[in-house]
Amino acid sequence: AATGTASSPAPPTSSPPSALPPWGNRPSYFTTRESSNYEAAKRLLSGGDFEATLSTIETGMKQLASFLEVSGVSGDGVETHASLAPLNYLYGSTLLYSVEEGGGGEDAMMMGGQQQVQPSDEVAEDLQIAWENLELARSIIDRLLSGSEPIVERNKDSKAASGKNALASAFAANAACGSMTSTSTNRNLLRVDLAQIHLRLADLQMANGAY
Repeated sequence: AATGTASSPAPPTSSPPSALPPWGNRPSYFTTRESSNYEAAKRLLSGGDFEATLSTIETGMKQLASFLEVSGVSGDGVETHASLAPLNYLYGSTLLYSVEEGGGGEDAMMMGGQQQVQPSDEVAEDLQIAWENLELARSIIDRLLSGSEPIVERNKDSKAASGKNALASAFAANAACGSMTSTSTNRNLLRVDLAQIHLRLADLQMANGAY
């Protein structure tokens, strides 16, 4: 879950939904990165609407986690699934941007003749949650780049697919590429994303050091 207060995902149903979800029937890092939920959250973030961005990401996380459970993923496998990493990164980044833009919500205190800034409880919690999400995204990408699991590519036909027949076709198409390892392009994309995560973690460290 993105936050400590987020509600638990809805209990799984007996079978996956018949309509193809935004991330396709075989969720992966890249299907989420190209999903409508991720793109919508990025647009909201670009517009500076942090609250709506966080809400959109939380909705996507809950829906994706529920789909993974329905699909047979259980326990820690849901939280650490590669498909959630892009949302973890975006969530952590958005929280950090919110703190930075809001001035940290700090309270000034005089100690020894010098002014010391103390973060509010809410800001301290936001920074902690931001770190948890960014660190989780970092660890997932590190795992993918290490080759410990195949990097499943996006099924290019899945965006237009819908309904039971399309879902069956997508299952067959993804089964064919499911065992493929990453292409150099995908590995380079992962490296770029990892670099961005490290930059945000450095920004977060600076934000913590300001208090």
